[in-house]
Amino acid sequence: MNIEFTVATALATLLVLAVISVFLVLAYRRTQAEEIRKNLVKQAKKLGLAAPEDLETKVLQRRVREAKKQQKHEKHLKTA
Repeated sequence: MNIEFTVATALATLLVLAVISVFLVLAYRRTQAEEIRKNLVKQAKKLGLAAPEDLETKVLQRRVREAKKQQKHEKHLKTA
């Protein structure tokens, strides 16, 4: 009976730790996504791009990347 109680306690502890870990990972991912979005909006404004709220983060990321490439290309043309 003692070993069964120990095994049951260990399994319950592992289950609780797994649930807590999943919750913390989801909370971290949500916070990280918000920070990434905030930084992208900041970069978009710096580059003179529109960043509406309904625009997906991946689309905004692509537009910021393209604007940076364009800006770098224009700078290269001016120096050449």
